[in-house]
Amino acid sequence: MEIQQELIQKVKGLYEVVEDQPNLLVYGYVGSLSKGFSDSYSDLDIVVIFSKDPNVNKILNNIKKITSEVECFVSEGGKMNFHFRYNGTTATLGFKVLKEINSDLLKG
Repeated sequence: MEIQQELIQKVKGLYEVVEDQPNLLVYGYVGSLSKGFSDSYSDLDIVVIFSKDPNVNKILNNIKKITSEVECFVSEGGKMNFHFRYNGTTATLGFKVLKEINSDLLKG
């Protein structure tokens, strides 16, 4: 339980990376942390939902202020994601745009 709370605090600390985006709708954690079975080997899986495409360059610059180890990759859906180290933990920041979520719901 202590590890779970420590990781949640790290997720909260990373909020400053995206908080200045005017189209931010949702910021939260997913993966093992959200399911309650994280341990000392767990990483931070964070999803951010925007009303429209975010300013990715600004987010990347905000990440670079806290770490120099940033890897950018594109998900299967073509969206930019960031993988980096934060306070001794690996973090992955993934983005969704509301219209994509609505489209996915209609398909499902």
